Amino acid sequence: MACLKVRVMWKNNVGCKAAFLLFLAVLTMGNFGRLDKAQAITCSFNNAPATLSFGTILSGNSGSMSGSMGFQCSAGLLELTSAMCPTIEPALADMSGTTRLLHGTSGAALGYALAFNLYLPGNLVWGMRTVSGSGTIPQQTALLPVLGTSYTQPFTGSIAAGQVVPAGTYSTTSRYTTYFTSGLIAPILLGSCFNSGQNITSAVTITAIIQPNCNVSANDINFGTQTVLTQTLSAQGAIIVNCTLAQPYSVSLASSTGMRMMNGSQSIQYGLFSDPAYQSSWNGTTAINGVGIGSNQTIPVYARVLPQQTPSAGTYSDTVAITVTY
Repeated sequence: MACLKVRVMWKNNVGCKAAFLLFLAVLTMGNFGRLDKAQAITCSFNNAPATLSFGTILSGNSGSMSGSMGFQCSAGLLELTSAMCPTIEPALADMSGTTRLLHGTSGAALGYALAFNLYLPGNLVWGMRTVSGSGTIPQQTALLPVLGTSYTQPFTGSIAAGQVVPAGTYSTTSRYTTYFTSGLIAPILLGSCFNSGQNITSAVTITAIIQPNCNVSANDINFGTQTVLTQTLSAQGAIIVNCTLAQPYSVSLASSTGMRMMNGSQSIQYGLFSDPAYQSSWNGTTAINGVGIGSNQTIPVYARVLPQQTPSAGTYSDTVAITVTY
């Protein structure tokens, strides 16, 4: 390259011109081609776990996981710069817009999908080259890749709370993918690994297990203020059950006093029923069955006090335990 110095150009224009043209030729080949295949960049994974798991998540709750992928690259003597773009790419069927999906694998979960996303440090959505606008794809660049370069890309995954899906296992198979290219200066100046046809891939299965869950609350029953118990009294309350979508459940009631409202040693006998005609008694030996819908279900409770001896004035009450089995 000494012929490129000014003092040489003046002394030997022909020789310098030839050397200058040779330099341009090498530059052109470094940007747009290769002198031979042995000098092209090569990459391989040194960390690509075959499985990633969100673990077991209680239905309706959020989930998270973390992981990393690693790769190493080297190039020929004439490859002065290199660029690598790592990502995890799903099949297009495992996408909803720019959101990734896990699919139910069996039972009630079949036909349902659980949305999730992957994130780079800084809470940036990790994008995919195959899905436009899906997020950020990081680019790693290196000088003198002939010496070898190695990178680790950390990431996290997140499942948002509030998704209404049946309990079961959800899974998808994606690909660790690293696009790469090399040359004299183009990879650093142009970020050309984003459009490079060179890549390495490795399959990864991502899973989450949704565990069934039920929550229960109640609206109390109040017979109001009475003076005598010579007529039948009726009142109504409700049990609110929120169970995982498609999850079977049963609701049972139990009174420690044998369905008696107490005030000291005195009591008022009552009954609970599951129907407004007061035909189906709801006590410790019976249960009401249902199937969860992933949101609140209201189950009415009908209460009745038959005519009986009127006890002393006062407030009479009982606490009934509600048990939801699923």
